[in-house]
Amino acid sequence: MTTTTRCSALPIAWACPESQNHAEGEVLINQTDEPAEAGTAFHRWIGAKIAGTDLDQDQLAAEHGCDADELRMLCSMGMKALGELRKYIDCSDDPLRTEVRLEATTKGGRVIVGTADVLGRQRRVALLVDWKTGRLDSDYTHQTRGYGLGALRALGDIDEVVIITVWVRQGTWDIEKISAAQLDAWADEFDRRMRNGRGSFNPGGHCGYCQRQASCPGRQALVRQTVADLSLEGTPVIAWTAETRAALGPAIGTMYGRVKLIEKAAQDFRDMLKADVQQFGPISIGGGRQLSLTPTNRRSLDVARARPVLVAHLNEQEIDRATKISVSECEAAVAAKAGRGAGAAAKRSLIDGLERAGAINVTTTYALRETKE
Repeated sequence: MTTTTRCSALPIAWACPESQNHAEGEVLINQTDEPAEAGTAFHRWIGAKIAGTDLDQDQLAAEHGCDADELRMLCSMGMKALGELRKYIDCSDDPLRTEVRLEATTKGGRVIVGTADVLGRQRRVALLVDWKTGRLDSDYTHQTRGYGLGALRALGDIDEVVIITVWVRQGTWDIEKISAAQLDAWADEFDRRMRNGRGSFNPGGHCGYCQRQASCPGRQALVRQTVADLSLEGTPVIAWTAETRAALGPAIGTMYGRVKLIEKAAQDFRDMLKADVQQFGPISIGGGRQLSLTPTNRRSLDVARARPVLVAHLNEQEIDRATKISVSECEAAVAAKAGRGAGAAAKRSLIDGLERAGAINVTTTYALRETKE
């Protein structure tokens, strides 16, 4: 039987091979969020940019349901990185290709597939660029190894692969050179781990990215055991003493990792309840109480529209300082400048002007709260 693994799933497959062995009919969970959608929109924009096409950022944000300001920030940071990386990527012998589907079959018959953000070559060296719009706390080593193996198969006659991983938000990048022999050895090790790891679960922080997290018996068992372990011979952990710390020793690190797993499971449950209430209404929980959604409005400034109004209340330096933070910061700056007794009127005047100019954007979020029925 041929088994296919996506490059994006390689980090979790490496950590827990059983994560890839889905039972027939098993419910799999694909989680996405606004930051992830912003990343997808950015990949479309930067790919088109490299190919010589300009896509409208606001339209992309609307299509992907992400924040337009965040997308504009990512595009700006991406362009800055692209300019500084030109010395590496402009030396390609062939025109750079974007969004290139890669596929490689290991000696053990496993198929690894993925999409390279940018692919090029210079003589017998392959060039890969991988744009990362997430945080630096994730290890993508095995994902990029998968891309590298795919580049070997796609281009042929390649001795080395240069992989540039760009951390867009941070404006930094890593450059790694991997020989063809090293990539083949990595593929052999991947085969071995997948073969020997069948039936063995390795739950941990990576479970949050796993499609099997809701049904995984290993994760469920670890959560149950951790809850039991958090009581030390009947004494709750809140009674922690120096003796407790000394007795636990290195086990503290293990328990901390497990606690994070419980917190993730609890958050997943909260998210499920929130979705239920959003669709079907409040949930009665007894004692005259219910779970309902409470709205919170967050105001943000459209700086381009706000500036003509702000100049009537603040100087340029004050505007620059305030608009980097929030509407509330602008109100505070105006009130402070107006002086005692005049602050409230100054704030009302400011908000009236901003609202008339259409410069205040209001975003409503809903939090799950326990309220009276």
